[in-house]
Amino acid sequence: MTSVFFPGPRPQELAQGDLLENVEFFRPKRGSYKDNVWAPGLVVSHSCDFTKFRSDEAKGRQGLDLFPLLVAPVLKGSAIPDQGVVGHAKAGRVARYFHLPADEPLEEDHFVDFWFMQPAAVFELLDIPRVASMSDAWQRRLQRRIDRFFSWEDRKETLGPLP
Repeated sequence: MTSVFFPGPRPQELAQGDLLENVEFFRPKRGSYKDNVWAPGLVVSHSCDFTKFRSDEAKGRQGLDLFPLLVAPVLKGSAIPDQGVVGHAKAGRVARYFHLPADEPLEEDHFVDFWFMQPAAVFELLDIPRVASMSDAWQRRLQRRIDRFFSWEDRKETLGPLP
């Protein structure tokens, strides 16, 4: 199996598939968004979105404090209460979760939770330490899963073997 992550972060400052140490996520609770949680986060926006941010910054464009990238929380498999769901998510049959098998720096299976992906200001993300960057093969796998999540393609179809 191809490694999930490179031995260290990519040379770019932010790229799709970057694992960030601790990101603030809001979760609705009883109709309110006041119940924020902190969790590792994965950048799910395309890497070129960050390149556009830097290009706009170099041109002196205003309002870049509002420029967002999408990030999704990364949960330990043990944090998902239904282990049946965990098994189906590992097999690629649960739209909500993208499985990250244990691979340095993750010591156990984790899952990217697409239900709670949300925008975060680039300036804020740049202040969060990057833990790792996905390998090219896993970045492509992530892209296919995001496409499937938003397109509602057949969820029973697995992603197939890694290239």
